[in-house]
Amino acid sequence: MLQSKAVDLAKAADLLKVCMDEMCRLRNQFEDVKKEATDTAQKWSIRPEFEKKRLRTVKGHFSELCEYQRLEDPGSLCRISVYYHTLDIITTQMNFRFTGLHEVLSSFSVLEPISLQNLTDSELYEKASSFVKKYHNDVSETFTQEILSMRSVLKGEISKVSSIKGLANMLIIENHPISASFPEVCTAMLLFLTIPVTTASAECSFSKLKLVKNYRRSTMAQERFEGLALLSIEQGTARKLHLSKVIDRFAEMKGSKEGSNGMVDSALTHLSDVASSRLPLC
Repeated sequence: MLQSKAVDLAKAADLLKVCMDEMCRLRNQFEDVKKEATDTAQKWSIRPEFEKKRLRTVKGHFSELCEYQRLEDPGSLCRISVYYHTLDIITTQMNFRFTGLHEVLSSFSVLEPISLQNLTDSELYEKASSFVKKYHNDVSETFTQEILSMRSVLKGEISKVSSIKGLANMLIIENHPISASFPEVCTAMLLFLTIPVTTASAECSFSKLKLVKNYRRSTMAQERFEGLALLSIEQGTARKLHLSKVIDRFAEMKGSKEGSNGMVDSALTHLSDVASSRLPLC
């Protein structure tokens, strides 16, 4: 879900909160997880027992506390060294990696429908001013007045939506005649909706390049390379194209017959890579 192009920051934050709550809940349910694992092991004809290993003798020192004592019970050792340890790593990494996401979401809270409904004019003006200071290169100071005016004009419609995405759809699409009166608000909404949650799509595109230009295509020029990379990345759309129509359209765009023949051959070469599945899949 986080790698989906359609998910926005607010939806991603909700998903992460659900996941964090689940991790905290699982930390206190070791016995339930152990029982489930035991049932699964019995179903697969696996002995549901913890492996017992010989503990190495370690010389103790007088300054050591009882917490340094080694656990002899394999079940307790698994619970502390594996189960708790794994969940703590997951929780810590999620908090660390998505701290910036929550900070950005907090900055855009001025656009949240719940904020537009519950905040007073002074509170909303203060939040809008803070937003302008942080994103002064994208929105101007008139944003503070526009957000107050928009709330007064569209107060009834705002109460019917629950997200910034719904608010943008309501203002820019459903009420597009008056959206020109709030250009800075529209810019802020589009800015929020275009901030990616992850860079998975970009990383996938970069990894695709070295698969397209392999050692067999070492003499490939830049233009052909860009065309093949685009076809490979957008292969879902490319496979739905009718090759004959594309070739005819490609030929019609050229004025010279001789030049058209050359371009048609080039188009055939490009599209044949898709048709014959020569391009690597993602």
